[in-house]
Amino acid sequence: MDPGDSVFAYWQWRQIRSLLDSVWSSLDNQVAQISSERLPSIVWANQGLRTTDEVVRLLREVDAGATPEVEAITRRPRRNPKFVPGGTVSPSRSSILLGDGTLQTSLMLAIVVAKEQREVSFGDLFSDLSKLHLDNEGLLAHVDDIILESKIEIDALPDPVSLVIARLLVSAIAAESELLERESDRSVSLGACEFFALTEENANWAGLSDSAVLDRLLRISDGHGAGLTSRAMPEAIEKEIVKLRKAWNAS
Repeated sequence: MDPGDSVFAYWQWRQIRSLLDSVWSSLDNQVAQISSERLPSIVWANQGLRTTDEVVRLLREVDAGATPEVEAITRRPRRNPKFVPGGTVSPSRSSILLGDGTLQTSLMLAIVVAKEQREVSFGDLFSDLSKLHLDNEGLLAHVDDIILESKIEIDALPDPVSLVIARLLVSAIAAESELLERESDRSVSLGACEFFALTEENANWAGLSDSAVLDRLLRISDGHGAGLTSRAMPEAIEKEIVKLRKAWNAS
């Protein structure tokens, strides 16, 4: 794993979380045996008087026999040159992806992959997701399960044809949250299901073509003309949108 990644950056995030939970639990239990204070191991290790030798001794003595194994981990998507030495993805494609490994970004990427695996329109998929009452983590698990139902090995999953929709979803949710903040005068951070449900209520997603979904996300990202914070469109995204429209029109 990249040190800056969250577990959600990887397809095996649930197994990775179990592994890390087990590791931290083992470390915490070991600290409890050698310290008079009941402290989390990370707190114990960072106490001012703690020496490197003490931390190394803890690591050597901890019992990790029950720690679950994760044979390999695969990042989503795999070929972003920011994460893979010698990667083949163009810099413009990399800039389209918000490759920060956060829960929200990972969820949007998974939604795009699920759409291509199920061979449905974005509009119909968003409409289906709008009926769920899940937080972002629960939705990521749900969408991942949809993808893995195809029985395709994770390493064999094709990269999305385009990452534009994933990027625009992140922007649209931020814009819709900002709009609600202004209307309610309170902090708002919409989850993906809440966003899909709210926008489905305003105008159905179901039946919209992919091109129409793209147009709608662009309007929402722009704040529906409501005078929200201006979000300049990166040139790489504008070029990718043009290329995507041509591909859809050709099909």
